[in-house]
Amino acid sequence: MTGFAAFEHGGNIYAAAGELGLSPEAVLDFSANINPLGLPPGLKEQLASLLDGVVHYPEPEAAELRQALAASHGCASESVIVGNGAAELLYLLCYTRKPRRVLVTAPTFSEYEKAARAAGAEVAYLPLAATDGFALHWEQMQAALAATDMFFLCNPNNPTGTLLKREAVLRLAAEAARQQCFLLVDESFQDFLPEQKKYSILPDLPRMGDQAAVLRSLTKFYAIPGLRLGFMAGDAALIQELTAKKDTWNVNFLAQQAGLWALRCSDYQQESRAYVAQAKQALYAALAALPGVHAYEPAVNYILLDMKQTGLTSSQWRERLKRRGILVRDCANYVGLGDSHIRVAVRRQDENERLVAALTAELTK
Repeated sequence: MTGFAAFEHGGNIYAAAGELGLSPEAVLDFSANINPLGLPPGLKEQLASLLDGVVHYPEPEAAELRQALAASHGCASESVIVGNGAAELLYLLCYTRKPRRVLVTAPTFSEYEKAARAAGAEVAYLPLAATDGFALHWEQMQAALAATDMFFLCNPNNPTGTLLKREAVLRLAAEAARQQCFLLVDESFQDFLPEQKKYSILPDLPRMGDQAAVLRSLTKFYAIPGLRLGFMAGDAALIQELTAKKDTWNVNFLAQQAGLWALRCSDYQQESRAYVAQAKQALYAALAALPGVHAYEPAVNYILLDMKQTGLTSSQWRERLKRRGILVRDCANYVGLGDSHIRVAVRRQDENERLVAALTAELTK
């Protein structure tokens, strides 16, 4: 599936609110995977106090934020580039490296395919089967790498929630390098994991040369998607090349300041991880208990649901829940999923209970 319809995202709360005749605040958005605890404490006041700063140009390379990110994640600042959201860096990477054929898993985050095609690349799919929990199989992956020169790996994968441990990703990276295939590991949701050391390859990048990089998002964990903020870490020569080809002022002043503030909020970070770890399991158990609903066990703050046994399609579920003021992600446009899957975010307990109640009411009509 290609074309604009294939790359639709969740999170369009303003359009839904207008259609329903509600204020955006009255709509529960389970279609976007944002930290349920909301903004870090004090961030709103901090940004308000800095509004006068928008009369000046932002730092063109976000030097202070790059240094803070490097210190926070144990890498060198010259190995970090900051973007207007992680998605901007996907496009920048593809435009810069100019891959001929890009490998993506199916299903996975659609922006990988969109960025690859925008840069003129062919896209190959590595199918993941629902029957074995969307697992990535080594032999299948090896064969697919041989015919491609760039591989986007989402870990944990969006929307399936499957998660590879660090050792598995390092083995994959070594194989990709052997086959001269560049590996981009998207760790955008790993901030939600209590034990990131088991999964992130960020500390290993200095030993991996110029054939691998890691992408991270700050918008999801720190609940600032409207500001757009992400970063990529990799070989210093690659980062220098990307920096030379990006827009000079690609990250605005307030986004840079929000990132600096958020990185200092250690209590908020710990509270968020602890909350999501508990809430995702509670919501998963409640959803899995619903008749006809198959829930895939989550790794972070979103859950994939197979609704086939309910007798309704994903688009029908999207519309029924929208009429109740609840948005969910219709996954029919994910390559490899079909029209029976929806994805829901993990939100606050009362909101999660409202979702379960709405599903229950629809199931018992």
